[in-house]
Amino acid sequence: MSLTPASSDPVTGLRVLVVDDHMDAAEALGILLEVFGHDVKTSFDGQQAIDTIVAWEPDLVLMDLSLPVVDGYEAGKRVQAHVASHPDFPLPYMAALSGFSGDAERERTAQCGYARHLVKPVGPDQLKAVIAEAARHRDARNASAAG
Repeated sequence: MSLTPASSDPVTGLRVLVVDDHMDAAEALGILLEVFGHDVKTSFDGQQAIDTIVAWEPDLVLMDLSLPVVDGYEAGKRVQAHVASHPDFPLPYMAALSGFSGDAERERTAQCGYARHLVKPVGPDQLKAVIAEAARHRDARNASAAG
């Protein structure tokens, strides 16, 4: 795995929140995202993630589902509820990180507000694809707000 972003990857400058209760995993993913040119914050439990999302308004949230305090499923629901009750709040592009890949698991994460379900470990190509999707989501959201 190369830590150097491909020259064909034009997407930089996203605000990305990485949420994982395994601090080493969160920080390693955060470093990779910083190498790719993004502004990164990390959280280590679901409640901390919700608070960071509300305060920082990230473009992309990569959230583990097995978290202490508030799990990733409930955190996703709470973010959706916050967006529903605050129409001007920018909905982040949310991707669930899980060790499970079954259809039922993917359906559950979709119901909790996640646009993508990524199975750990997440490779650089998968990560770049999600970054591109998040950038398109951000650009569409910003165009909608401006127009």
